[in-house]
Amino acid sequence: MNSVFEVLAMPWLAATEAVSVERRADRILERTGGTYYAVEVAFAANRLRDVKLYTLLVDPATFRLIGLEFHVTYGAFLDLIGAPEGQTSVGPFLHVTYECSP
Repeated sequence: MNSVFEVLAMPWLAATEAVSVERRADRILERTGGTYYAVEVAFAANRLRDVKLYTLLVDPATFRLIGLEFHVTYGAFLDLIGAPEGQTSVGPFLHVTYECSP
């Protein structure tokens, strides 16, 4: 959850060279049927972690963050769920932060 905190609660981190922010193709969220802006946020690898990649889904009418898509790369979690040797991530997972009608 600390990585999610980096993306959502400390947006100024996106202004550093270690972070890239790119617009991707719009995405349809099956759960709502709506089409949302997709923004990819990547945090570069450092001594504490591998590259972290997130996709933010934003409502084009309200600019609210609708969802956050991410992969889990935390080694202890992968061990806990019995991930095969050499597998470095599981996902993507989509955390829906706000639901509305399309």
